[in-house]
Amino acid sequence: MLLGHRGWKSDSTAEGYVETSVENKKIIATKITGSSVTHIEIYLSKKIPFYIIGYSFGTVVGLEMISLLEEKGYNGIMILIDGSPAYVTSSLKTQFAHETETQFQTAILTKVSSFVISFDVFTQYEEALLKSKDFDERMDLFLSVIPPETRNKQKLKKQAGVAVYNRLKAALNYTFKNKKIKSAVHLFKAKYPMVDEEDGYQLSKVCDNIAQVITIDGDHVSILNNPNLVKAVSKVVQLKS
Repeated sequence: MLLGHRGWKSDSTAEGYVETSVENKKIIATKITGSSVTHIEIYLSKKIPFYIIGYSFGTVVGLEMISLLEEKGYNGIMILIDGSPAYVTSSLKTQFAHETETQFQTAILTKVSSFVISFDVFTQYEEALLKSKDFDERMDLFLSVIPPETRNKQKLKKQAGVAVYNRLKAALNYTFKNKKIKSAVHLFKAKYPMVDEEDGYQLSKVCDNIAQVITIDGDHVSILNNPNLVKAVSKVVQLKS
């Protein structure tokens, strides 16, 4: 099972779901995992360890899921690829530095815009975004300045933007509140992290059995293309199978 963070285009169940009201609803990792556990439990055996691989924000979802499964008497192996609750929160606070909710929402749209339009074009609308009354209005303005052909090619839709906002908001406010995880946890971290964090990404606060911490050459994105990561993860699976 692979849980990952695929950004704007993702509509993965493991990632979350689209909210219809930004103000009244939130995406919470425990809600995601609670619904998922019911579906995957029929494929598990309490005699055979299961595997969960999580990348980026998916590590948070994965840890929540493995915690719920442990409560039901299952034992698993968690493989974390450059992520942990502390690391995800710290990196988001760095990438989307803000003092107000308005600044946070605008920072998200600024980040997304950097992939689809020039900085010069976006800065012309930045003040208007800050003055918009809420995220719904900001999304309307943001999408209006994206050329239709780019919007269609990148599948940029208001619904997806709201989903991204809610995921980031939930991650920023996330706190692991369950019992410490007993299952073995393997962390594969990037050599060039997004933020300075202790060697084990503070996993000792949520996990009792940290089997290994291995550094993979690359940054948060490029490590996914590093064949050494594939080999290292495969080795863990083969050793335990």
